[in-house]
Amino acid sequence: MSSSEPELNDAREYSSLEEVMNTLLTAKGKSFRELDQTGRALTGGNKGSLGQIIEESVLKYAINSDAAPDIHIGDTSYELKVTPLKHIKKGKQTSAKERLVIDIINYLTLADETDFESSKMWDKAKNIILVYYYDDRTDKKKELRIDCKVLASYLMKYEADDLATIKNDWHVIRDKVASGHADSLSESDTNYGLSLFGVGGSVR
Repeated sequence: MSSSEPELNDAREYSSLEEVMNTLLTAKGKSFRELDQTGRALTGGNKGSLGQIIEESVLKYAINSDAAPDIHIGDTSYELKVTPLKHIKKGKQTSAKERLVIDIINYLTLADETDFESSKMWDKAKNIILVYYYDDRTDKKKELRIDCKVLASYLMKYEADDLATIKNDWHVIRDKVASGHADSLSESDTNYGLSLFGVGGSVR
């Protein structure tokens, strides 16, 4: 850990996407423990702290809890997500280790939104930078998450069919919330939707 706190980019503004991606490239192959400059790794590294290490120690911006996207480049905003992969079939294939949640349902505001393209969810989801790492730990008491290594960083791109499905799922969820039936939302209602939103929801 560095003896001094890193100087942080409080505005979370960058000159270009290339600058952001090149900065993330410097983390490739390094463990989160090696990257940490603030001491977050000392707590053992819960899932949330890995993203905070990338935010503070690699991209050098302060962690935040607001609903807005993380990074700003001109008039375009980007959401940063740090997410694990795992090896399956005796290491021959790779699979997502867990679902990727983009946003949490806000039952107080979702019903007032009518257009997917201007929705809060799409504001966060349309430009996502994914930072992947492998989590193949077999003994989680002895092997800490912060010792997993960054694999790669990518700008997420949506296939036309996937985007159409996500848009339809958003309308299904929104309509159910607006009609007063949010309590009956279930995984079977959508293809991707509740995985993107996260089940349970919150008010913020």
